Amino acid sequence: MAGSWQWPDAEAALEVGNTARFSVASIEKLVSALKQEIVGEQIGLGTWTRTYKPYLDGLIKTAGAHYWSEDEPLLEATLRIWEPNSRSRQMAHDRIRRLWKVARWQWPEKIEAIRGNGKAAANPQGVRAFTDQELEELRARIQRSCRLTPADLVAWDCMVCFGLRPAELNGLRLSNQEGHLTATVSHQKKAVKAKAEQEVFQQYHQRAGLLIAMGY
Repeated sequence: MAGSWQWPDAEAALEVGNTARFSVASIEKLVSALKQEIVGEQIGLGTWTRTYKPYLDGLIKTAGAHYWSEDEPLLEATLRIWEPNSRSRQMAHDRIRRLWKVARWQWPEKIEAIRGNGKAAANPQGVRAFTDQELEELRARIQRSCRLTPADLVAWDCMVCFGLRPAELNGLRLSNQEGHLTATVSHQKKAVKAKAEQEVFQQYHQRAGLLIAMGY
């Protein structure tokens, strides 16, 4: 009986039924594949180092700590490294899910609940509560977006520079005095005859240098 056979692809991810796919070597191979796919094409090496590598390193460390035969226990143990409802846990979830997508492995539905609630993770300090790493990642997302525009990027930089809330972008006026940016936000009271109040924000973040370079 005639047939054909070929050597398996050494670079391909292991099949779902193969528990060796949870080994450190298997996951490291996946991480390398993901890095090769997105670094240079979608993000820079610095963004990878700051916003992908720490979370994928956590997965590799967890994979090496025990023998794992199923996705869910490994993923749950990994995500529990970070605080519940924290942005770090949410970012870890999203990065590792991206890795599973590269491998074409099905993502367990129960892991969605462990990711946490974005609203619960929100900090009343707004962008002031974000780390520089998180600010850079969110800015990179805006740049990669097909729906957002350069105006959205300027709005984001203004929020970061002055620690503004989204609602404060309405009525925002920037002034540049000898290289020092100041933001003035006008608040209109609900009363018909009430005068608008103004609140002045001083430069809060080094992102102001970029705004100045852009001519604001």
